[in-house]
Amino acid sequence: MYLRDSEHNLHVSAVSLWEISIKSGLKKLPIVDLRMEELIDIIKTLEITLIELSPEEAASSIALAKMVHKDPFDRMIAWQAISRNLELITSDDRMAVFEPFGLKRFIPTDTDFLLNEEIEAYNAMVDEA
Repeated sequence: MYLRDSEHNLHVSAVSLWEISIKSGLKKLPIVDLRMEELIDIIKTLEITLIELSPEEAASSIALAKMVHKDPFDRMIAWQAISRNLELITSDDRMAVFEPFGLKRFIPTDTDFLLNEEIEAYNAMVDEA
């Protein structure tokens, strides 16, 4: 599987965590049996690299015009991938609008990525401690 291939390093943007936190707080993204603070621990346990938003990325994100895509989280995540020469894993077809700006997308065929099982294993490990 692409995501488990040792040739690929997985990254999660702090911007994604911010969006998840906001949507979870607004009850637009139901996350059952998981405190938002645990998400960072899960990401680290899965050996996924957390990337911060740099001031340079924030300032230069104007390169992705609002008229192309109005969601500021999507724009910033796309810009981080473009700026860092990373491939964005997404099944969201709306992200294709960023390809002319240099976005490379990986469109998964299995949106679970086997992560549900790993999150359950992590939760079991935490419960045992």
